[in-house]
Amino acid sequence: MQRAAIERLLPSVFQRGIYPRSPLGAVLDVMESMHAPSETALAQLDRVFDARTTDERFITMLMHWVNLEWLYSTPEIGRAALDWRPRPSPIPPGRLRELVSNAARLSQIRGTSLALLQFLEIATGVGPYRFEESVTDRDGAVVAFHVRLIAPEAARPQERLIQLIVEQEKPAYVTWELAFA
Repeated sequence: MQRAAIERLLPSVFQRGIYPRSPLGAVLDVMESMHAPSETALAQLDRVFDARTTDERFITMLMHWVNLEWLYSTPEIGRAALDWRPRPSPIPPGRLRELVSNAARLSQIRGTSLALLQFLEIATGVGPYRFEESVTDRDGAVVAFHVRLIAPEAARPQERLIQLIVEQEKPAYVTWELAFA
């Protein structure tokens, strides 16, 4: 708060006692200087919660808020389900920022092929991905609730990430396979 704003909050009997080089004036100067860091932080608060402009260390917190923490930590195999170990994200920071920025929009269409395709393109940085929905078995019969994800060849080095994302984001009743074009 600015000194003038603090002065207006004081009772009138105190306001009359404010003059240059008075003890009350000195207290008001100290109060103004103590508020300055908070005022600066509050003026830039929108930058903290914007995934594109926030500090690198705050991205993991934002990931938790938008339910993307599974990209940052996974349960250890053979351990209790609640034993989570942090690990580096397989997604570079810039694309991670974009995922967090788009998380609300993607969650509105979650469970659809469009959401999964967009999620994959943002996370891997390559595209386009596409689905084949009429996958046939060896006898030529269409396999119900089974899809084939066709990924671009440039995404092959990120195959594990693609598998992780599809397993997390696809509907539970759908089976799938991955192919590279």
